[in-house]
Amino acid sequence: MQLVIEGFIYQVQAKGGISRIFNETLPRMCGMDNNLRVTMLTDGTSMQPLPRHPFISYQHGECDPRLRQSRSAIWHSTYFTPPREWAGPKVVSLYDMVPERFSNFFCDPWDDALRERRKNAILDADKVIAISENTRQDVLDILDVDPAKVCVVHLSYNPLFRPLASDAIAGVGGGRPFFLYVGDRNHYKNFDGLLKGFARWKQNAEADLYVVGKPLSEKETQLVASFGLQDRVQAKGMVSDEELCVYYNTAAGFVYPSYGEGFGIPLLEAMACGCPVIASDIPSSREVAGDVPYLFDPSQPDELAAIFPAILNDGRGSERTRKGLEAVTAFSWEKTAAQTLGVYRDLLADMGRYDCCAFPAGHYYSPVPDLEDIARRQDTVFTAPDADAIVDVDLRTDAQLALWDTMLEYRDEFPFAEEAGSLRYGLSNGFFGHGDAWSLYGMLRTFRPRRLVEVGSGHSSAAILDINDRFLGGSLHMTFIDPHPERLDSLLRKEDGQQAEVLRQPVQQVDMDVFRALQPGDVLFVDSSHVSKVGSDLNHLLFNVLPVLASGVIVHFHDIFYPFEYPRSWVMGGRFWNECYMLRAFLQDNGRYEIMLFNSYLAQAFTERVTRDVPIFTRRDAANPWVEGCSSVWLRKR
Repeated sequence: MQLVIEGFIYQVQAKGGISRIFNETLPRMCGMDNNLRVTMLTDGTSMQPLPRHPFISYQHGECDPRLRQSRSAIWHSTYFTPPREWAGPKVVSLYDMVPERFSNFFCDPWDDALRERRKNAILDADKVIAISENTRQDVLDILDVDPAKVCVVHLSYNPLFRPLASDAIAGVGGGRPFFLYVGDRNHYKNFDGLLKGFARWKQNAEADLYVVGKPLSEKETQLVASFGLQDRVQAKGMVSDEELCVYYNTAAGFVYPSYGEGFGIPLLEAMACGCPVIASDIPSSREVAGDVPYLFDPSQPDELAAIFPAILNDGRGSERTRKGLEAVTAFSWEKTAAQTLGVYRDLLADMGRYDCCAFPAGHYYSPVPDLEDIARRQDTVFTAPDADAIVDVDLRTDAQLALWDTMLEYRDEFPFAEEAGSLRYGLSNGFFGHGDAWSLYGMLRTFRPRRLVEVGSGHSSAAILDINDRFLGGSLHMTFIDPHPERLDSLLRKEDGQQAEVLRQPVQQVDMDVFRALQPGDVLFVDSSHVSKVGSDLNHLLFNVLPVLASGVIVHFHDIFYPFEYPRSWVMGGRFWNECYMLRAFLQDNGRYEIMLFNSYLAQAFTERVTRDVPIFTRRDAANPWVEGCSSVWLRKR
């Protein structure tokens, strides 16, 4: 799937909700679909870092003509920019209809031009992604739009926002309670209404009002003074998410007084931190936060004034805040990304740009699971059984532990750290993690293969090259097979071409003699698509390559979890791989292949022992929660 993201919003927004949507979803969608390729168009003047992933490329100026002419390339504008001569489907994200609903606030000539631009983009789009049902209903009420082409994909919040320990927030506010306002203060945001309500609270001397966002303008400073609040209002400026999390954790309450919103990410952030919420009684507040907030009419400051003492009386441990902590678990950026990816796929299928499935996702006959059904049965689907419940697969536990002890001879020379430094490979890379790097190192040191063929390349390839340089005297001949080797190319050095061959093609097209050349002790290292489907690389490897390998060849598969089931977060996040199941079936009563080392099994069954021996073995990549660092399985053909 080819996706072109028009990146106008990055040219005009240094920080904000719109750019956050794409920052959070694009890399996740790339992680969910190995066939997705994203081209982001910019003019080279981005005001903030662009989203990063090996499947995302960046192009300045005009779009590649080949993409413009492709009937299956999807155009998705970040902010209502029309494409030029576009043959494929067009998607637009709709964040709100505030300029249309509150035209009295948007009455300059350029506001008229913006409304016209928005209308044209919406009407011209093949699919409109509204960020809330409220926004969808607004656009249907205001514009003559086919309801079938407007769908809803909710947003989420950064999981960094969470309840903090008391020592992390000690001293904030100097012991005085404060209420918190976050974000822009444009007219429809009703900041002046907040000040009126705060001023009409007779006991406002009991608390302060913290304002997070751009510095107060001269006009705003005068407005604060006119209400006599110059000693109560504290402008905190722009803060990091970490600092904002501290404020949410210490505020007496968060106030969201807008006349209109499309969604309301700050509502989720505040609830995720256990902060009481005061929100204007508008449809988006109810859709996002339900009955958690204390609601008020945004045009009635006296209603707001009456809520401040109620919040102080109820405190942060109320039933509302408990419900808020529970409510936010329904939102995740993984869900947003998976649903957005589904919109693209459905759009292509509906327009006949590729043959659609005979059965919809989640159908009894569909290979894509029904996530609602999985959620209902998660206690049985994702609960690890006893070791003896893995029927007809010989785990060879004693042999695994004996090999583990042998590998410990090389423990003190393990070369890798979190960052690569002078090496090619660093442990914190987002793809091939800590425990798997240890087992790769131990296996290559122990068996010293002469030849290694890797199917699917990247950070593991970098680790192999480093190990060969440092410990194998450069004697290992490596062949890396990958039809999309961009990540590998970014890690290779000029001299690597002398010891490593890169075959830039699908493994299905590689001469079988490459695999027949592997001898006892050599390695076939598989980390490919992880998917069995018609014509897939995994099918080819299992059905064609493994049968021709010589006895004694060592075979590695990555992202294989004990007990041959994927992590719950992967499945619910849209990773519907099936390699685990294929490999379990392959190993059942298979006398030709034996398990040498099963990282996930050892990490679960012998956690204390392996962690004591090699502390990094069970360590997770804190910056990349999707990475499971212990998912390699090593087999040997008998």
